Amino acid sequence: MTTNQIIYRKQLLAKIHQIPFVKQAKAAEGWEDWLKERYGVTSSAKLSIDELDNLLNILNDRESEAKIGGSRPRDESKATDRQITAMVSVWRERAHNPSEMALRSFVERIIKRKPLHLEQITKLEATKIITAIKRL
Repeated sequence: MTTNQIIYRKQLLAKIHQIPFVKQAKAAEGWEDWLKERYGVTSSAKLSIDELDNLLNILNDRESEAKIGGSRPRDESKATDRQITAMVSVWRERAHNPSEMALRSFVERIIKRKPLHLEQITKLEATKIITAIKRL
């Protein structure tokens, strides 16, 4: 890393650790679990600059939601059976390798996380996956 990158990384870490949510999570001993769940690490010092920037954006968004008086409504509802069926059938029609493992790998690349079951993805993620499969 260059000197400027090292300085920028330290600044990101400092900003992250000044956010009230982080302070509360550390006091409740839940910060490591929160990081492990989202980034697969137990310390923010192990994150790359891009990951730190993403984390800061997430935390700032969380803080702005709290100031407004609650969280924004998000469509976090689970994918419907119809969406999952469509995803699997379109995958079998269009994919070069129609195996379930190949589908799981594709899903992970599209939504940037690895769900244990297809039923655990959201409606929005299912729509993205179906659209991406149709573009194959």
